[in-house]
Amino acid sequence: MVDSTQDVARETVRQGAVGPVLVVAQRQTGGRGRRGRRWVHTPGGLAFTLAVQLPPDAPAAWPTMAAALGAVRAIEAHAGVALGIKWPNDLVHGERKVGGVLAEARGPWSLVGVGLNVNAAPGIVDGTPTASLAEAAGGELDLAALLVELAAAIMDALLADAATRRAAQRPWNERSVVLGERVFVSGPDGHVYGRVEALPADGSLHLALDDGTRRVITTGDVSLRLDRNA
Repeated sequence: MVDSTQDVARETVRQGAVGPVLVVAQRQTGGRGRRGRRWVHTPGGLAFTLAVQLPPDAPAAWPTMAAALGAVRAIEAHAGVALGIKWPNDLVHGERKVGGVLAEARGPWSLVGVGLNVNAAPGIVDGTPTASLAEAAGGELDLAALLVELAAAIMDALLADAATRRAAQRPWNERSVVLGERVFVSGPDGHVYGRVEALPADGSLHLALDDGTRRVITTGDVSLRLDRNA
């Protein structure tokens, strides 16, 4: 049991790790999501951090995009469950959250944390309904086997060359559940409604507002539930 696999990976890198690092926890008590939110790790879930040194030309947004794409591909291959990606880093099944990724840079290293509800889900967390892969797949999954496939797929995605990164834009868009949709976006500068026009490779979200103007969002939370009181 650890507070956070991200913290353990960060300390391992600080102490001079020389190769890729994988930190896995059977139980995580202090898991975190974006903007300091908590990640509730229920028994039967996966929590791990993969630390790698990326190609020097990889853009800052690539670790999040790569990890999300690698994860959904591995899950579909292993469990036959097709997940969507909700900008910027949530993995969803329908309207419920199944997992998420959290990437941070430490010098030449990228620390990519993944939390996934595999055989159980914590219910509603911070107002967000959750689901498990087992529920979607119709039966429990082998955590160890899934972990191996996830780590391999995410590693391959993270280390992709420039041509492969460019080609990833299309599957990223195809798996997006917000592209082309009318959404509510809340962030440091308040909240806006609009239609998502583009999700470019720099990791931003391009929004067409109701008044005809356009806005580029670089950080924030997106909801497809337009009635905030629902």
